[in-house]
Amino acid sequence: MLAKAKTQLATWYNSQVVPKLRHLGSLVAPLRTYLRGRYRRLEAREKALLMVGGLIGGALVVYDFVVLPVRDVRTQLDLEIARRQSELIEVGRLLEEYRRLRQEVAYAQRRAQLAGKDFALFSVLESTLSKSLTREKIASISPSERRVGRALVEHRVEVKLQEVELAEIVDTLYRIEHLSPPVVVSNLRIKKRPTNPHSFDVEMTCFAVGKAG
Repeated sequence: MLAKAKTQLATWYNSQVVPKLRHLGSLVAPLRTYLRGRYRRLEAREKALLMVGGLIGGALVVYDFVVLPVRDVRTQLDLEIARRQSELIEVGRLLEEYRRLRQEVAYAQRRAQLAGKDFALFSVLESTLSKSLTREKIASISPSERRVGRALVEHRVEVKLQEVELAEIVDTLYRIEHLSPPVVVSNLRIKKRPTNPHSFDVEMTCFAVGKAG
Protein backbone atom coordinates (compact mmCIF):
# COMPACT_ATOMS: atom_id res chain seq x y z
CA MET A 1 0.00 0.00 0.00
CA LEU A 2 2.79 2.46 0.92
CA ALA A 3 4.82 1.61 -2.19
CA LYS A 4 1.77 2.20 -4.37
CA ALA A 5 1.18 5.59 -2.76
CA LYS A 6 4.81 6.58 -3.34
CA THR A 7 4.53 5.55 -6.97
CA GLN A 8 1.36 7.59 -7.46
CA LEU A 9 2.96 10.61 -5.78
CA ALA A 10 6.08 10.37 -7.98
CA THR A 11 3.90 10.06 -11.09
CA TRP A 12 1.88 13.14 -10.11
CA TYR A 13 5.06 15.12 -9.35
CA ASN A 14 6.65 14.25 -12.70
CA SER A 15 3.50 14.99 -14.65
CA GLN A 16 2.27 18.10 -12.87
CA VAL A 17 5.07 19.84 -10.95
CA VAL A 18 8.14 19.23 -13.11
CA PRO A 19 6.65 20.75 -16.29
CA LYS A 20 5.59 23.86 -14.41
CA LEU A 21 9.05 24.26 -12.86
CA ARG A 22 10.64 23.93 -16.28
CA HIS A 23 8.24 26.49 -17.72
CA LEU A 24 9.01 28.87 -14.85
CA GLY A 25 12.74 28.35 -15.43
CA SER A 26 12.33 29.15 -19.11
CA LEU A 27 10.56 32.40 -18.19
CA VAL A 28 13.20 33.40 -15.66
CA ALA A 29 16.19 32.37 -17.82
CA PRO A 30 16.09 35.45 -20.15
CA LEU A 31 15.88 37.79 -17.14
CA ARG A 32 18.77 35.99 -15.45
CA THR A 33 20.85 36.17 -18.65
CA TYR A 34 20.01 39.87 -19.03
CA LEU A 35 21.01 40.65 -15.45
CA ARG A 36 24.28 38.75 -15.80
CA GLY A 37 25.09 40.70 -18.99
CA ARG A 38 24.31 43.98 -17.29
CA TYR A 39 26.48 43.02 -14.33
CA ARG A 40 29.45 42.17 -16.59
CA ARG A 41 29.18 45.55 -18.32
CA LEU A 42 29.26 47.43 -15.04
CA GLU A 43 32.42 49.21 -14.04
CA ALA A 44 34.37 48.04 -11.01
CA ARG A 45 33.10 50.99 -8.94
CA GLU A 46 29.49 50.21 -9.86
CA LYS A 47 30.00 46.54 -9.08
CA ALA A 48 31.40 47.52 -5.69
CA LEU A 49 28.42 49.81 -5.05
CA LEU A 50 26.07 47.02 -6.07
CA MET A 51 27.79 44.59 -3.70
CA VAL A 52 27.63 47.14 -0.90
CA GLY A 53 23.93 47.66 -1.60
CA GLY A 54 23.41 43.91 -1.56
CA LEU A 55 25.21 43.62 1.74
CA ILE A 56 23.15 46.47 3.18
CA GLY A 57 19.95 44.88 1.92
CA GLY A 58 20.97 41.52 3.40
CA ALA A 59 21.83 43.20 6.66
CA LEU A 60 18.42 44.89 6.74
CA VAL A 61 16.73 41.56 6.07
CA VAL A 62 18.71 39.91 8.88
CA TYR A 63 17.89 42.86 11.19
CA ASP A 64 14.16 42.70 10.40
CA PHE A 65 13.76 38.92 10.55
CA VAL A 66 16.41 37.92 13.12
CA VAL A 67 17.62 40.79 15.30
CA LEU A 68 14.26 42.48 15.92
CA PRO A 69 12.43 39.26 16.89
CA VAL A 70 15.28 38.25 19.22
CA ARG A 71 15.27 41.72 20.80
CA ASP A 72 11.50 41.59 21.27
CA VAL A 73 11.79 38.18 22.93
CA ARG A 74 14.53 39.47 25.23
CA THR A 75 12.44 42.51 26.13
CA GLN A 76 9.51 40.27 26.99
CA LEU A 77 11.78 38.08 29.11
CA ASP A 78 13.15 41.11 30.96
CA LEU A 79 9.62 42.32 31.66
CA GLU A 80 8.58 38.88 32.89
CA ILE A 81 11.65 38.66 35.16
CA ALA A 82 10.91 42.12 36.57
CA ARG A 83 7.29 41.12 37.19
CA ARG A 84 8.30 37.93 38.97
CA GLN A 85 10.83 39.83 41.10
CA SER A 86 8.13 42.32 42.05
CA GLU A 87 5.83 39.44 43.00
CA LEU A 88 8.55 37.89 45.16
CA ILE A 89 9.11 41.19 46.94
CA GLU A 90 5.37 41.49 47.58
CA VAL A 91 5.21 37.92 48.90
CA GLY A 92 8.11 38.67 51.25
CA ARG A 93 6.34 41.80 52.49
CA LEU A 94 3.12 39.84 53.10
CA LEU A 95 5.01 37.13 55.01
CA GLU A 96 6.61 39.78 57.20
CA GLU A 97 3.21 41.36 57.83
CA TYR A 98 1.77 37.93 58.66
CA ARG A 99 4.54 37.28 61.22
CA ARG A 100 3.98 40.69 62.78
CA LEU A 101 0.22 40.11 63.06
CA ARG A 102 0.78 36.70 64.65
CA GLN A 103 3.03 38.28 67.26
CA GLU A 104 0.44 40.96 67.98
CA VAL A 105 -2.31 38.36 68.31
CA ALA A 106 -0.19 36.26 70.66
CA TYR A 107 0.61 39.34 72.74
CA ALA A 108 -3.08 40.36 72.85
CA GLN A 109 -4.09 36.86 73.95
CA ARG A 110 -1.51 36.91 76.72
CA ARG A 111 -2.66 40.35 77.87
CA ALA A 112 -6.27 39.15 77.97
CA GLN A 113 -5.60 36.55 80.68
CA LEU A 114 -7.31 36.99 84.02
CA ALA A 115 -5.49 36.73 87.31
CA GLY A 116 -6.39 33.76 89.49
CA LYS A 117 -8.25 33.85 92.80
CA ASP A 118 -5.02 33.74 94.82
CA PHE A 119 -3.31 36.48 92.81
CA ALA A 120 -1.57 39.11 95.00
CA LEU A 121 -0.71 42.21 92.95
CA PHE A 122 1.16 43.74 95.91
CA SER A 123 3.62 40.83 96.10
CA VAL A 124 4.07 40.69 92.32
CA LEU A 125 4.87 44.41 92.09
CA GLU A 126 7.15 44.35 95.12
CA SER A 127 9.17 41.55 93.55
CA THR A 128 9.24 43.27 90.15
CA LEU A 129 10.31 46.65 91.52
CA SER A 130 13.10 45.08 93.55
CA LYS A 131 14.65 43.77 90.32
CA SER A 132 15.05 47.32 88.93
CA LEU A 133 15.38 49.50 92.03
CA THR A 134 17.06 49.51 95.38
CA ARG A 135 14.79 49.41 98.44
CA GLU A 136 15.35 53.08 99.40
CA LYS A 137 14.01 54.22 96.00
CA ILE A 138 10.65 52.49 96.62
CA ALA A 139 8.87 55.11 98.74
CA SER A 140 5.57 53.27 99.19
CA ILE A 141 3.34 50.51 97.80
CA SER A 142 -0.33 50.79 98.83
CA PRO A 143 -2.67 47.96 97.75
CA SER A 144 -6.47 47.99 97.50
CA GLU A 145 -9.23 45.89 95.95
CA ARG A 146 -12.79 46.38 94.69
CA ARG A 147 -15.35 44.00 93.29
CA VAL A 148 -16.33 44.29 89.64
CA GLY A 149 -19.64 42.51 89.27
CA ARG A 150 -20.10 39.07 90.81
CA ALA A 151 -17.20 37.17 89.28
CA LEU A 152 -14.35 39.69 89.06
CA VAL A 153 -12.20 41.74 91.37
CA GLU A 154 -9.92 44.66 90.54
CA HIS A 155 -6.54 44.58 92.30
CA ARG A 156 -5.07 48.08 92.57
CA VAL A 157 -1.71 49.28 93.92
CA GLU A 158 -0.54 52.88 94.31
CA VAL A 159 3.24 53.03 93.79
CA LYS A 160 5.54 55.92 94.71
CA LEU A 161 9.21 55.97 93.73
CA GLN A 162 11.83 58.54 94.67
CA GLU A 163 15.18 59.65 93.30
CA VAL A 164 15.07 57.25 90.33
CA GLU A 165 16.92 57.77 87.06
CA LEU A 166 15.29 57.73 83.64
CA ALA A 167 16.82 54.36 82.69
CA GLU A 168 15.42 52.85 85.91
CA ILE A 169 11.94 54.21 85.10
CA VAL A 170 12.05 52.68 81.62
CA ASP A 171 13.25 49.32 82.93
CA THR A 172 10.57 49.26 85.65
CA LEU A 173 7.74 50.08 83.23
CA TYR A 174 9.00 47.44 80.80
CA ARG A 175 9.02 44.76 83.49
CA ILE A 176 5.51 45.69 84.65
CA GLU A 177 4.18 45.72 81.09
CA HIS A 178 5.42 42.15 80.47
CA LEU A 179 4.01 40.62 83.62
CA SER A 180 1.64 37.70 83.33
CA PRO A 181 -1.23 37.93 84.21
CA PRO A 182 -1.18 41.41 82.68
CA VAL A 183 -0.81 44.48 84.87
CA VAL A 184 -1.94 47.87 83.57
CA VAL A 185 -0.20 51.13 84.50
CA SER A 186 -2.36 54.25 84.73
CA ASN A 187 -2.07 57.75 86.21
CA LEU A 188 1.67 57.82 85.61
CA ARG A 189 3.25 61.02 86.93
CA ILE A 190 6.97 61.77 86.65
CA LYS A 191 8.39 64.82 88.39
CA LYS A 192 11.99 66.04 88.10
CA ARG A 193 13.69 66.66 91.44
CA PRO A 194 14.86 70.29 91.81
CA THR A 195 18.14 69.31 93.44
CA ASN A 196 19.17 66.82 90.71
CA PRO A 197 18.01 67.22 87.07
CA HIS A 198 18.85 63.55 86.38
CA SER A 199 16.71 62.22 89.22
CA PHE A 200 12.92 61.89 89.30
CA ASP A 201 10.03 61.13 91.63
CA VAL A 202 7.37 58.83 90.16
CA GLU A 203 3.78 58.09 91.11
CA MET A 204 1.67 55.53 89.27
CA THR A 205 -1.34 53.32 89.70
CA CYS A 206 -1.11 49.64 88.72
CA PHE A 207 -4.12 47.39 88.49
CA ALA A 208 -5.07 43.92 87.32
CA VAL A 209 -8.39 42.17 86.97
CA GLY A 210 -8.81 38.71 88.48
CA LYS A 211 -11.42 36.20 89.42
CA ALA A 212 -13.30 36.81 92.63
CA GLY A 213 -12.78 34.35 95.46
